[in-house]
Amino acid sequence: MSHSITAGDLLIAAPMIKDQRFQNSVILLTDHDAKGSVGLVLNRATEYMVNDLITPLNVELTWDPHLFWGGPVAQDISFMLHSPEWSVDGYTRGLTNNWSVTQHWSMFVHLSDGDEPYHWRIFAGCCAWAPGQLDRELDRGAGSWLVLNDPDVAQLLDLEDQDIWDRACSQVATQTTSGWLA
Repeated sequence: MSHSITAGDLLIAAPMIKDQRFQNSVILLTDHDAKGSVGLVLNRATEYMVNDLITPLNVELTWDPHLFWGGPVAQDISFMLHSPEWSVDGYTRGLTNNWSVTQHWSMFVHLSDGDEPYHWRIFAGCCAWAPGQLDRELDRGAGSWLVLNDPDVAQLLDLEDQDIWDRACSQVATQTTSGWLA
């Protein structure tokens, strides 16, 4: 079985996933190509706040959003998932027409100056798969991941963390059913 996935798609942890770190996780793929796959877990707020992270930069946000766990890899790297109307020159990469990723400390300076995108979240770490690894996981048929193509991530980010997985599962069920009826 071959799965069509690309950057901007969601991986939704199937109910029977074996790795407990990813139980009820919803991951937005930021990369999926011959070099491998990378994604950010959308629904795992940490006990830390963004201001805890940026204190060494001598900047502070006027409001203090939660820092999210992006995944178990590169925990010392921060990623900002955001709507595309905003960017940091040379450090922002568009994923889809609706989402971009920025990965540079200067994003915090912009945020502290009140220059912020409409939708955004900051993540520590990411999920990563070696070249072909994610495709093999999807092709095994074991059902670790469900794939939602071209999701409305903004709609998901407006939900509480515990509700994101339920909504994503509902959306993938609709996508699957629509595919059968087409």
